[in-house]
Amino acid sequence: MTAGTPIGPSDLMLEAGEVVTLYGALALLTSEHAAQPLRRLWFGADERREQELQTRLGEWIGAERAYETSHSAQPPRLAVPLRDAHLIHCSLVLSTELIGSEEEYKERVGSFREEAIALAGAVTGAVLRLPSAFPPPATVPEPAVPVQLTVPEARLVHASLVHVLGRAGTPAVAWLWLGVDVPEGHRFAETFEQVIVSAEESGARRVPLDADGVHPAYCALVLTTRLIASEAAYHHETGRFKDDARKAGIAILRDLRTRAVGER
Repeated sequence: MTAGTPIGPSDLMLEAGEVVTLYGALALLTSEHAAQPLRRLWFGADERREQELQTRLGEWIGAERAYETSHSAQPPRLAVPLRDAHLIHCSLVLSTELIGSEEEYKERVGSFREEAIALAGAVTGAVLRLPSAFPPPATVPEPAVPVQLTVPEARLVHASLVHVLGRAGTPAVAWLWLGVDVPEGHRFAETFEQVIVSAEESGARRVPLDADGVHPAYCALVLTTRLIASEAAYHHETGRFKDDARKAGIAILRDLRTRAVGER
């Protein structure tokens, strides 16, 4: 895709290096964080398909390495279903959020962070060319206990959701970035704002974030820091700083990691 491979009617075409990058990003997210609460955070409703995609990528990489050894006919580029585009984008972006060091990312994933970020951008560019009616029907994850956020964290999540929905441009990109369609995203943002206002009026110190909203909320937190380059512009848009988004993301991770330990 980074070489300009056109998108097919139902597939994303990935070159060998891109397959390795994606496989490494998926493996990073699942190797240490395989418990269900964290899988929900990384992949949302797509958690059910993550293992299938990772297995397919691994098998393709094995076949490509066999080609290099045998010098047989070159295998084709890998066609990945468009329905996995959100899963792919999340794996690339969130893995680079989890590992900030270029050296550590290269060691653990096998590719550079900038390669993962570039591939995520290429996926976004491909999805931008899709018909506006593309996003597939949403699947609903199993219910779970809400995550508890402070009021400032909740306000930052809401501002991030609004910004990402506004920047998406097309329904397909909104789905790619957040895993929800535009109407669902706006409903979620509006409902969550009502929950925040209710908490503020009651004097509560914590705001519940429903489990099915954790994934789009975390994606919005991360993506807004990437979409707004300037710290000043970020503060103007959200009323907070990028480091506040990082801390809010860590708070969500800490909450879910505690549950993951409890499930073992």
